[in-house]
Formats: sequence, structure tokens, C-alpha cells
Amino acid sequence: TPVLLYSSYDYMSVGLTFCLHYVFEAFEKAGRAELLLGKLDCWRKYVAMNMCCPLEGLVFPRSDCHAFGAHPLFHFHAGLVGVTPATLRFAKVRVAPRPGHLRAIRARTPHPRGFVATELAFAPDGSVSGAVTLPETVTGIFAWRGKEISLNPGRNEISVH
Repeated sequence: TPVLLYSSYDYMSVGLTFCLHYVFEAFEKAGRAELLLGKLDCWRKYVAMNMCCPLEGLVFPRSDCHAFGAHPLFHFHAGLVGVTPATLRFAKVRVAPRPGHLRAIRARTPHPRGFVATELAFAPDGSVSGAVTLPETVTGIFAWRGKEISLNPGRNEISVH
């Protein structure tokens, strides 16, 4: 279960940043993408150490820069914000946020034709409102709790109750 994965093992004790990629994937599959917010201590330590990119690990760092340690950026956009390709080559976008306990999400997700901008507010009653802005020529789908809304290029107002 996500809670077991969240609390039962200290992934940083093995010293490998990339290990959490698989934990974050499990959180997303379980519909609990927001749990990744509580597992960012190692990246906070990188900032405190004035690092400009992630180390291989904190315990026995063998080199100064490992791109695979940047995976939280992917998980923020694909998991938490929920922006993923709906078709080949990202021609169509799917936006299916998984905010968990968060009451708002604001993001600019990189896309081959520009950015997908999301500004969403989540109410305690389960409704969502805000806007999703897609690049020119890009269409998409906004999915929330079993409902889908078609998205057009440009700004799309979102209101799902």
C-alpha cells in the first residue's frame, strides 16, 4: 500500500537518489501522487549544500551530477499536476490532476510546442475550478473524478462539480 511504502523504509539510507523514482511511481499508481511531497528531504539537502544538480546519493557520493536524480520534476508534472501525452508525440494532452490534500496547483509543464499551464483550485466537496492553457494547435482532455472535458488550444476554463 502507499502508506506502507511511505513510512516503512528509509530509501535514503541506501544512498541512491534514483530509488525514490520507483516509490513515486507506486504513489502515482495508487492515486496518491501527493505523497511525494513528503519524500523530498534528499533534494532539500542538495539545496542546503549549494548543489546545482543532484548527487548520485548522499551516503557515498561518487560524482557531482546525476541527471536521473532530477526525476521529482517529472513526477510533479506527470503525477501531481497530471499532464501526460494522450497521443503519440504529445499531439494531444491529458490533464488528470492528483492533488491529494493540496487545495491548489499552479504549474507550467514543458511541451514540444510551448507550455501547458494549469491553475486549479480543489474544494473540500471534491469540485475543481480554474484554467488549463494549451499551446497553439494542441488539444486535450481534462479528467477529474470520472468526468472528462475537451480542451482546445489556448485558455480553457475548468469547472467540475
